[in-house]
Amino acid sequence: MAKIFITWPNIKECTIIEEGFRVRANFPNVIGAIDGCHISVKVPSSEQDSYTNRKMTKSIIGQAICTSNKIFTNICVGYPGRVHDARVFKNSKIFSIMQNEGPSDTVDRMW
Repeated sequence: MAKIFITWPNIKECTIIEEGFRVRANFPNVIGAIDGCHISVKVPSSEQDSYTNRKMTKSIIGQAICTSNKIFTNICVGYPGRVHDARVFKNSKIFSIMQNEGPSDTVDRMW
């Protein structure tokens, strides 16, 4: 269901999104804001260490990208709470495409 409602923008949509970031926040050439969060979960006793985050609570990590209008365009959820945000991003599809093909190709590949 998420693949129907949370979709990467096409070229035309990217132009509109970029304008939104430029007008709203004076950030030109931006098509998404990215952040991560911890989602509290209950885990089996054998998995406690992997899911214990820096605040000593059990969690999984959610990473999301959204437009200037707070519309989600990409979500990645499920890494154990112990994993750093940078590692989640580095293992994401978007990072892989940007590293291998460059930011301008990310729009084409994700669409």
